[in-house]
Amino acid sequence: MLRIIRNSAGMLIVGAGCWGVYLGFVHALRLYFGWPHLAAEGAGIWLSHLTYYYTNLYIVFHQRPVWASFGSSVLISGGGWLGYMLFQWVVTDYLGVFASWTEIAGIPIKTALNLVFQQWFTFGRLAKQTEGVQGGIPKVA
Repeated sequence: MLRIIRNSAGMLIVGAGCWGVYLGFVHALRLYFGWPHLAAEGAGIWLSHLTYYYTNLYIVFHQRPVWASFGSSVLISGGGWLGYMLFQWVVTDYLGVFASWTEIAGIPIKTALNLVFQQWFTFGRLAKQTEGVQGGIPKVA
């Protein structure tokens, strides 16, 4: 139980940093480079996901990259991001709410779902299945 709490706290800290990367990158692309909203969202999503996956992998879970875990991470995160972008598109374009407010409103929902599924599947069960094959980085006490 203590390990789950520690990993969850680490993932939340990493996730908060990645949201900062995402929001800053998206706003810079939109405001300074004139990118369309959804194109900037897509680029920001990809950058923040790579940051999230590798930071959690090395710092929080002390594991080595495995293609299967990266693939599951992309699928889980991608599904969450598609739902998040659909939410943004509907609320921004059809309800007329400013895009920054919809980004902030969607963060808690996506974060909670991502935390559960990534910890359980990507860095948990799937990592245990491939641990003997990859060798893993030794855990720090």
